[in-house]
Amino acid sequence: MQPQQQPEILGVQPQTTPAPAPVSPFFPFYAPSFNLPLIGLFIAIVLTIIHGWLALRARSIYAALFSKAAMAVFYLSWVFTAGSGSILAFALVLTYTRLMRWITPAEHFNASTTWVPPAHQSLCILIPQSLADGLGLLSSGLIIKPPPAHLASVSAVLEMLVWIVFACLVMHFVYVSRKWKLEERGIKQQSLKLGLALVASTVLLSVRGIMQVFERDVFSELSTLATLDPKTLPIVATKEWPIYAFDYLPSILILTIMAIHNPGFYLPKQLLGIWVRP
Repeated sequence: MQPQQQPEILGVQPQTTPAPAPVSPFFPFYAPSFNLPLIGLFIAIVLTIIHGWLALRARSIYAALFSKAAMAVFYLSWVFTAGSGSILAFALVLTYTRLMRWITPAEHFNASTTWVPPAHQSLCILIPQSLADGLGLLSSGLIIKPPPAHLASVSAVLEMLVWIVFACLVMHFVYVSRKWKLEERGIKQQSLKLGLALVASTVLLSVRGIMQVFERDVFSELSTLATLDPKTLPIVATKEWPIYAFDYLPSILILTIMAIHNPGFYLPKQLLGIWVRP
């Protein structure tokens, strides 16, 4: 749009009216901050380096997933994809199943104790997670154009439910494992610390999943509206802080918790690889 000039009147110089600043066609009332992404990017880089160093120091192959999750927090999730959450969930699931195999006595290694068959814990969580990721990919419009309506919301709801169920499994396991007599193996304190770190991390992951549902539902609705009224738009579409507080901050906190209680320094060496024999 060209700047408009007012006509000259009685020798008065015309004033130039500046053209309006360009806005996003989908989020015209969304005013992003530059400082917060820059700070978040710095934190993500620091956490990437820390987790990479911890994985090398502990010689843990699978723990390097936390380093990749840190890289994804502000590279993938910044464009509203589930990249960082999926990698975090994968790393936490592997940590949980290894903790379960480490401390569960043979008489308690069954579905009645863990609620899910222990030998198939990873598959029971990661298969629905992968299905949610696949639906999210289809909803992005990269494969199907235009993508099916509300497919992004369905993907987010499925992902949220998977993470909430996963958090409940972890909390139940940590609770029942406190009653087991493990003192003679010298691992009760260590396993409890790692278990509580997993509880906090999975709860934060569930909070992020709930926020993802709100985000994708709102943005799906906005893309179908012909006109946008800032007075009727939800706060997720007009303010930046909810996404930082309930989406990115939980990811950063999870990575911080798992850096302090890195599984590579708790689990036995035979459980630090990618594959663990049943």
